[in-house]
Amino acid sequence: MDFMIPLVDWHWEKALTYVDNNKSFVHFVVNSQTLTHVRSFCGVDVVQKACCQKEDGIYLSSQLIHIQFKELFAQSPDAFSKFAGRPCVGSNQCEPGNAAISISNVAEESPSCGSECASSATGFASKQAQISAREAHIAASADEKLDQLMKEIIPHCGEFEIRIAEMLSRLQKVQGEFMDMRSEEVSSSLYDQASKALEWAMICLDINDVIRDTKQSTIGPLFSHWMGLNIWPMIEDHREKITRKLKIYINQLTISEDDTANVSTAAAVSQLLSDIKRMDAARFLAMFQELAKLQMSTNRWLTYGADQQPSQIPEPLRQLSGTLKRISMDVVPCLKLTFWPSVAAEWKTRDHLWPHQSVIDGIIGKGVHLVTKEFCHKDVDWRLSFSVAEMDLATRWSPVQHFVYFVFKLLFYKFIKPLSVDVAAPHVSLQVNKKYLASYTAKTVMMWTSESFDQSWWTENNAAECLTVLLLALQSAFE
Repeated sequence: MDFMIPLVDWHWEKALTYVDNNKSFVHFVVNSQTLTHVRSFCGVDVVQKACCQKEDGIYLSSQLIHIQFKELFAQSPDAFSKFAGRPCVGSNQCEPGNAAISISNVAEESPSCGSECASSATGFASKQAQISAREAHIAASADEKLDQLMKEIIPHCGEFEIRIAEMLSRLQKVQGEFMDMRSEEVSSSLYDQASKALEWAMICLDINDVIRDTKQSTIGPLFSHWMGLNIWPMIEDHREKITRKLKIYINQLTISEDDTANVSTAAAVSQLLSDIKRMDAARFLAMFQELAKLQMSTNRWLTYGADQQPSQIPEPLRQLSGTLKRISMDVVPCLKLTFWPSVAAEWKTRDHLWPHQSVIDGIIGKGVHLVTKEFCHKDVDWRLSFSVAEMDLATRWSPVQHFVYFVFKLLFYKFIKPLSVDVAAPHVSLQVNKKYLASYTAKTVMMWTSESFDQSWWTENNAAECLTVLLLALQSAFE
């Protein structure tokens, strides 16, 4: 199971260069816009680590995401010691060149009732009953704790929506007034301009605190309860980086009208005001708007169904609240592209019998993700990930489609994928050949076949033919 965690939205395709011999891989060209955006979500200290010099230019390091996550794991020694609020035994890895951080969780075993239980059918049934009762107790306890946690979290979501809208509106107003003063459209003294810039910086400081405080009160406790992740230090680190910059401005802008009579002071203040207008005013506003948008999106997810019952646990969490004995998942830190990449534009218009065009348009409007995955360079390769779109499509499959796909995957992993070593040409290395029979091959074949047939074709009476078609499509893929 993939658990996508987008750390930031990316809006500009012109910064991407698609790799010639595999268009699913991209490189980020570093320019002023790229650096500004990286600085907004990682801070100034990370910018140097984010750049890699190559023969043909400077590119954004694909290890940028893993730097952030390694810091998170360092701050969370008990990360993934629980899942869905249940105690687990977890292990995590963050390997260079891989897209995901692999998490393997095994629920704590229920205590054995002794060897004598297994000596008779009655004893075995008694043992199973004890295990079931313990699992039910753990599930009920986890749900009760999560329910209480949501009661504490949800009020913060509503307060944030109101406060942040007012504060961003005020910031835009003050920033507009400051810009007019600096452009000389409005007659104003240097002292008045400095006072307006000071007001702007103070509002920015307040907005930064409101956003970080809301994160601390919502996703902070949720991540801690749900997966044992301590994200509070990361939130505070991001707060501090912005606060440090703004306090420098506040200290330098806190002047009296008499101070502006000093030539050197006036020159320094004027230069500072120019820097704010040229670089930071628009950047801070855009950053806060983006952070507010992300938080409001999180709040909507957290408050799902709250109109009917304020303490209702979000449905996505409810769906995971069954007894979890064993789970293996990939936590995938990534960047979210808010646009649909041009190399995949053909999917929008090609002939298909399924799904409906309105579904395709909706999926395209959600964009895709970029994950770190080594291809031709260890340090600058990024790969397009359509996993969220694929999950959206898979949820629209019929029960028969899910059943046929389950059987198809079972055959693929049990009998076909292990043959990759045997069918390799003598000159093909084992490493390359393993990539040739990649795990996603079965999913890709299923997606293509689903597009080629109307859903009415997928019936129980036709299940054998459906499976045969999938196997033939898999065979043709390697011819």
